[in-house]
Amino acid sequence: MIQTASYDNPDIVPPSVRDRFSFFEVRNACGVLAAVARDEWMDIIDVLDDFSFSANLLLRAGGNNSAMADRLNGELRERGWAECKYVVKREGYIEYRERWRAIEVLPHSETPSYWVDNRKGRVLVDVEWNAKDGNLDRDLAAYRAWYEDGLIDGAVIITKDRPSLLDLACDLWAEYLDVAYEDVY
Repeated sequence: MIQTASYDNPDIVPPSVRDRFSFFEVRNACGVLAAVARDEWMDIIDVLDDFSFSANLLLRAGGNNSAMADRLNGELRERGWAECKYVVKREGYIEYRERWRAIEVLPHSETPSYWVDNRKGRVLVDVEWNAKDGNLDRDLAAYRAWYEDGLIDGAVIITKDRPSLLDLACDLWAEYLDVAYEDVY
């Protein structure tokens, strides 16, 4: 997997967003989405540009969906995005080069997916604020399969940058308790 950086182009990701978020992409995904799904891409950029959080949201327990994820998902839903899952049905057959052999029809299969947080057009956005490696692996594998099957143009995962948020949380908690940073870390 080769990392690209189309997000460094200010026409694709404006500095007001680029300076506040970390990006990782392959195959110039940001540039591709900006070109082929302009409305959806602008929704994502606008949501990120408007996003801010308070210490109260940061320190609140997460559960399945933290208040941060709820806010991001809510902003996308207000722009017409919806939670969905894909159900892919496959059928196939085996054809032989020797014409005297009969074509074999393979059994049909149906593969349901997990629920994707947000879909609009041919673009997906999952907000994995408290992401576990297994969830990210699942998401990336599904996105790749759906892309290769021609079902989506691209997908975005929004997650937190754990080290910097941990430092911020410790700073806030230490200030709240009126103790040194080292006492809460």
